[in-house]
Parts: sequence; structure tokens; C-alpha cells
Amino acid sequence: MRNRCVVMVLASLFLFFILSEILNAQQTQSTSEKRVIKKDLKTAPGVTAPPTTPATRAPAATRTVPKAVKEKPLGMLTIVRPASGDHFFQGDEVVIEWSKAGYVPEKCCRISLFKDNAEVAEIAPKVCVNGYRWNIPEDLWGPSFTVKIMTIDGKVSAQSSSFPINAAKADLTVGKVTATPVKLRAGEEVTVRARIDNTGNTKSEPQKAFVIKGSWWNTWGNVKRTEYQVPALSFGDHTYITHKETLIPGDWMFGVIVGRMSLPGTGDKFAPDEKYVWVSVYGDTLPDLVVCTYTTLYGVQDPPDHQPGSYAWIRAAIYNAGVMPAGPTKARVLVDRVGSFEFDVPPLKKDEQHKINKVVKLADNAEARFRVEVDKGKYWTELSETNNTIHGKIIVKQHGEELPGLATYCSDGKQRSPRYP
Repeated sequence: MRNRCVVMVLASLFLFFILSEILNAQQTQSTSEKRVIKKDLKTAPGVTAPPTTPATRAPAATRTVPKAVKEKPLGMLTIVRPASGDHFFQGDEVVIEWSKAGYVPEKCCRISLFKDNAEVAEIAPKVCVNGYRWNIPEDLWGPSFTVKIMTIDGKVSAQSSSFPINAAKADLTVGKVTATPVKLRAGEEVTVRARIDNTGNTKSEPQKAFVIKGSWWNTWGNVKRTEYQVPALSFGDHTYITHKETLIPGDWMFGVIVGRMSLPGTGDKFAPDEKYVWVSVYGDTLPDLVVCTYTTLYGVQDPPDHQPGSYAWIRAAIYNAGVMPAGPTKARVLVDRVGSFEFDVPPLKKDEQHKINKVVKLADNAEARFRVEVDKGKYWTELSETNNTIHGKIIVKQHGEELPGLATYCSDGKQRSPRYP
């Protein structure tokens, strides 16, 4: 009985094992068939795969969104040398150094030289280290120079403190020119004295200086030149030139010229240093400018009921009543309640005249006073300095009246016939 029970238990376990294997095989086949069907649905032409339900999508919060790239803020450049208080001479080697702080993407810089906030030279077009050695040319000279660096991309720049460039050569200049006396009578002697200074930085070689004398009617080709020797001068030294001469009546110009230097801050060659002084010599043969004038009135045709705003024509003549030619000067017309008007007067020979014509609009129908002046700035020495102004009156013509006879009255008290058309 006991053996029979054991056999039955073994048989039951065998059957259970066989049934389990069959069930597993069927399940595996069903799963394979499902996978083939899904694959066929995806790849078969004309068949649309069923939409994915929202439950199968990733939550919006878990999606990856590209972040914007933020640019770094730009840093700064600082010029270390030249520094405040530095000064240089022509031909010196200048060390230019700079540092950077923060983010400066461009490594290379352009270096340039400025004077009075304007670029005057390019020192280096491209430097890719933080320093540069530069030799100052001999044609640069003066105050207020600065060095500027700028990255090649133009985004970051820096500028140095201001510094002077001194001349490395001797520089002879005319310190001052005086004339004694400045006003004198014909036949008297004038003394012209000039101080010559060496304002450079080395001892000068012996040079020539010139005292020139001329007048407004002379050209530079025929003025008188007197040569003087200037000895060698150390830096800061000076010497004097003394010139004496007897003059005829007229206005005379004395000038002193010395030196062979360039103008500071440029490369161009200019005239040597020079200064001038004017001398007036009185006598009986000077020019004498006087003013001659008369007026006419236009626009007043039908008084007594004419309206304000009439036009008056002021005519004047500047006349040289002296002996010598008169130089170029200025004249001015002043009208009450209207204003003043200035005119250029050309050089005038003896008995020559220059006409001035001016139309003015009157403020009302009343008479208006006017005056004409010539050489009020005392440009030239004249035989008389008190006859340069004449006064007049604009006469308002009433109905039926005739203008007075036209005569030209002059500021020297003489009456001259008009020379107007």
C-alpha cells in the first residue's frame, strides 16, 4: 500500500511538469505573434499605427529645452606706461605697456599717437603682446601727446596720460622786439632792439639773424635786409641785436628773423621764428585821409501823407589829400535809428578817391542824422588825425520841394565837386 502511494505521487509530479512546459511554450508563441503583428502594422504600406495615448508621452516638465548662450561681459585695458608725469625728447625710446582685466576676447591691439585729441601717427598696426618699444621721430615736438591702444576688433581701448615731447636740438627764437621811439619826427633816429633766446635743449651753432624794414607798399622782394651774426648759445642763454636807422615820414615795419627749426607737433617745415614792430614817422609828406559826402532821398514821391519806410541813398568818398600813398584801411557809415555799416578802403595814391554807396531804410519820415568815419582804428600815420569824420543829415523832401544843390563837403573843411555819375 505504501509503495503504491509513492508511485502515484511521482506520476502526479511528472504530469504537472509536462503541462507546465506546454503552457509556457504556448505563451511564448502568443507573445512572438503579437510582436510580429505590431511590426507588420508599422511597416506595412497603407497601414497607420495607432496613435500613442497621452499617457505614454513624457511629461512636459521632463523635456530638455536648449539654454541661450550668454556672452561674457567685456573686460578693460589699462596703459601702464607712459604714466602721468612722464616727458620725453625727440629720438627717445618709449616703452609702451598695458594690462588687461576681465574678459578681452581679442589679443592683438593697434597702437596710435594722439595730440590734442586728434590722431597724428600710427605707432604700430598690430601688436599681440602687452608691450611695445617705440622711437620718437625728430619731427614730433610739443605738449599734450597721448598713446592709445585698441583691440583689432575695436571693442576695447585705453588711452594714456598726457605727456610732452621736447626738442632735442637747439631752438633759436626771437624773444621780444622793441622800437624806441615808436612815434618820431622825420629825420630822427629809431633804435630797434631784439632779444634772441635758445629755447632748445642743446648748444646752438653760430647763425645769422636778419632785421628787415618795409612799408605796406613794399613787397617782400624789395624790403631792406640787414644781416647780424648770432653767436653759439647754450640752452637758456640769450643775446641782443641792436639796429639803428633814420627814417622818412610814413609807417614802417621792422622785423627780426632767426632760427631753422620745424614747427612743434608737425613734420612740415615753416619759416624761422620772427617778430615785428611798427614805427610811425611824422612829417609834411604823409598821407591824409578825409571823408567827402552828400545824400539823396528816394521813395518820398507824394508827401504829406507818405508812410514810414522810405529809402535814403548815402554817398561818400574817401579822399587822400596828402602827399604820400595811404595804406588799406576801414570806413564806417552810422545812421541814427538804423545802424552802422563797415567798408574796406583800398590803398589810395595822392588825390585818389574811393566811393562808398549805401541804401538805408528809414524808420520813420523824420530827418535822420548820420556820420561817415575812416581809419578810426589809426591803422596809418597821417598828416592830420582829426579830420577823419564827417557828419550829415538825411533831408526828407516834402511835396513840391526840390533837393538842395549837390555839393560834396569834406571832413577837412574843403568843398569839392562830386565825381559821381
